[in-house]
Amino acid sequence: MKDTITLEISSNSTHFNENLFGTLQERIERIKNANIPLVADESTNNWSIYDEYFSQTHFVDFNFEALSSKLFDTKQFTFLLKSWFILLIENSLSYHSLTKKIRQVKKAIDLSNGFNLLGIDNFETDYFDNKLEPNTQQSKAAYLLEFIDFCQDLIIPEVYFELILRYYQIKNSTSIRKLPSSHDVLKFSLVVETYFEKEQKDPEYWNFYPIYLWWNITNIIPIRINEFCNLKFDCLIASDESFFLTLPRSKNIRNQKINYDKILISDKVANSIKLYQQKVSCLKQTKTLLQTTSTSQNNKPEVFNYRNFAGLLDKFYKKVVYEKYNFKLIEDNSVAYTESPYNLYRKVRPNDTRHFAFLNLMLQGYHPSEIARLGGHNSIYSQMSYHNHLEYWVDSDLIRLIMNQKRYFNDLSNEFYKEIIFKNALSTTTEISDGVHIPLEIGYCTDPLQDCPVDEHYFCKHWRITIEDYQRHHNKLHAIITNQESVLRLCIEKLLNLHKTGLFHHKNNLYNEKNSEFNYQLIEGSKAVKDALYQLAKLKERVETYEK
Repeated sequence: MKDTITLEISSNSTHFNENLFGTLQERIERIKNANIPLVADESTNNWSIYDEYFSQTHFVDFNFEALSSKLFDTKQFTFLLKSWFILLIENSLSYHSLTKKIRQVKKAIDLSNGFNLLGIDNFETDYFDNKLEPNTQQSKAAYLLEFIDFCQDLIIPEVYFELILRYYQIKNSTSIRKLPSSHDVLKFSLVVETYFEKEQKDPEYWNFYPIYLWWNITNIIPIRINEFCNLKFDCLIASDESFFLTLPRSKNIRNQKINYDKILISDKVANSIKLYQQKVSCLKQTKTLLQTTSTSQNNKPEVFNYRNFAGLLDKFYKKVVYEKYNFKLIEDNSVAYTESPYNLYRKVRPNDTRHFAFLNLMLQGYHPSEIARLGGHNSIYSQMSYHNHLEYWVDSDLIRLIMNQKRYFNDLSNEFYKEIIFKNALSTTTEISDGVHIPLEIGYCTDPLQDCPVDEHYFCKHWRITIEDYQRHHNKLHAIITNQESVLRLCIEKLLNLHKTGLFHHKNNLYNEKNSEFNYQLIEGSKAVKDALYQLAKLKERVETYEK
């Protein structure tokens, strides 16, 4: 990789950002004609803008004269900074904020010698001064990522990306969202699917139905809970035997108004929305799809809000999860309690599903750019924080939730108590009485043709063991499980590395979302993780039957 940055950009080009319309000077004139008090010209480097509200003038100096002997083209960086400055004004950013961003990024360019590898040590020491508060370091990293993302043709060494991203995540490094355990998630998932499998006599059934919609939509599409609550009543769009969901995007830095996005959804989700629309349309006219009896308590009763949903979820836990299915929430682990499959150690919270959805998309082989779009992120790098949770899926129980977006509800819901409540008390009579019993080194095969689809018997659906097998080969079986966990972690690491490559180089034609070869690598990487995860899940399922 080259140490210096070279950009094929002329002062009349707008190729580096699709949001720019017209030459730089034309855009400057448009801003002035809109009565924005900007004193600027493309040919000058000292600009100012007057903030009438605070009666303050903000100055920006675009000169890189002190860097004239250094190894990068200062004219190109000056042009990029000016163009970004204009875009920030066009997007209505406060004058104080935009001038602060420009100064910080200009300082970074100066310290790094134009993102030259030789300047990286001085850059880290001076730009991310260790005396700065973590919040300040994170903000400075965010400015740089925003600028780099703006400059679509600007390619910087990967070590700079890794350094900047490390400080970008530092603010949240000690406060990463704690997700509920896989057992808590699985139990809640099965409660939802069992309860809503067919209409209950429970008078609260349709009042609770938003829980079902939330679980099935936000586990797949990584939308924020407030976006889910703001779904319009007519959010469903039919097109050529397909259905699209119109999503309100609430966190858009370029526009304070709510934007809308259309995303393809499954027939199952579409049909559940249509069914709900039919049931509630006769109750009262509302602006939002979701409604409960509690909406009458709103200041704006025609809308459904976050508080409504949080209250509804709490009520669902109380009336359905605890009272109907007899689960118990262990809220304080310091208090003595009896181990039981009925125990829950943490409730699923409204925005937890957004994290599950991001992980799901990574494990489906989606490109980081597409994940950013589906998640409504303004910056592709925002999803980096979710990488911290990817090994969460090493827990094999969660295979039931994520495999190909088919969460095995059909197999598990009908035997809810058998699979979850009494799992460890199962007898093995059904397995031992299989018609075919071909002895193996460990256990036996139930397939008369022994047409094994995998390399090892332990991972085959036709493999069985008896209690005697388990006792005789206990140590070896657990060594096999440990080895398979290592295989899974290796597959996860490879997928994460591919994902990071897509993040760092999403502007490079070799790694962008239109490159079929790189997308194939992502899909193959995700398949390897899912295969390893599925094999581990099945192996544990066979072996853990005898653990107690």
